[in-house]
This record gives sequence, C-alpha cells and structure tokens, in this order.
Amino acid sequence: HMNKGQISDVEERITRDPRRFCKGLADEMEKLSAALTSGIWFTYKLTTISSLPYAVSPLIYFYVAFRLSFSLAPNWSKRWRGMLDRRGIYQKAQTRLLTHSE
Repeated sequence: HMNKGQISDVEERITRDPRRFCKGLADEMEKLSAALTSGIWFTYKLTTISSLPYAVSPLIYFYVAFRLSFSLAPNWSKRWRGMLDRRGIYQKAQTRLLTHSE
C-alpha cells in the first residue's frame, strides 16, 4: 500500500521535485535578505545614535550565540541516522528469523 504523501508515478515526482526545491530556496532567500537588510539598517541607526561598538554588539552577540548553540546542541541527524541503521539491522535479522523458522 502507498502513503498518501508519497507520489506513485516517478515522472510526476521528477517534475514536482525541482518546483518544490526552487520554492523552498526562494523562501529561504527571502528570509535571509529580510534579516540582512534589517540587520544593516538597525546597525546603521544605532551607529548614528551612539558609537560603533554599541551598534555592533548585538550582531556579535547573535553570532556568538549561533556558534555556541551549534557546539552545545547534540547532532540529531547523526543520532537519527544511527537509530535508522540499527532498526534496519534489526528488521533484516527479524525477517531472516521468520523466513527460516519452522
């Protein structure tokens, strides 16, 4: 049986994947450009109001927090991949056991 979210026809999937990828990439570029524009704008505004170190300090804070979050957070994709590998080994052994049992 097929899941409703999966596409059964390979040709249909080949035509949908680039469209979905391009839409996702366009959404991410829109978010990135909005974030960069607002970051530059507010840094400029803070620079005109006060000194440059005061204006750049929020950007430094965000950069350090971003890098720190990557170093402290566990690697979930690696853990997930390991769990899937172990599940595959278990299912393979289980089917072999069921096939050869009497």
